[in-house]
Amino acid sequence: MSAARPIAVVVLALVLPTSAHAHHPGSHANRQKDGRVRVQVVTATADSCTDIAEVVAGPPPGLSSVPGSSPVTARLRRRGGPCESLVTALRAEQVLQVGQDVRQIHLFVSAPDGRVLATERVPIDD
Repeated sequence: MSAARPIAVVVLALVLPTSAHAHHPGSHANRQKDGRVRVQVVTATADSCTDIAEVVAGPPPGLSSVPGSSPVTARLRRRGGPCESLVTALRAEQVLQVGQDVRQIHLFVSAPDGRVLATERVPIDD
């Protein structure tokens, strides 16, 4: 057996999704038995002083969601002190009431000053 074959198997195992939750490696949403939705937010930051302050139902001020989705906002905050420059994934989780008929979340990630840094459509898995 050549050395290329085991490498190809490992690459395929890393690339191919293994479950319905693998729409991508970022945020996810799962409907709970009581109808609420567990939202798991994953977003990137470029320093060690930024984290996720809160995850709330609703869009940032002055914005609206795309039709057929429920808006959720992850608000970032900056802590004081010396900050190390590094790219890392921030993670937060919240269970929210978003409506029984909603099939996807429209996630907004907002900076501490209120600017929208990113948006993402996240399907709700049942």
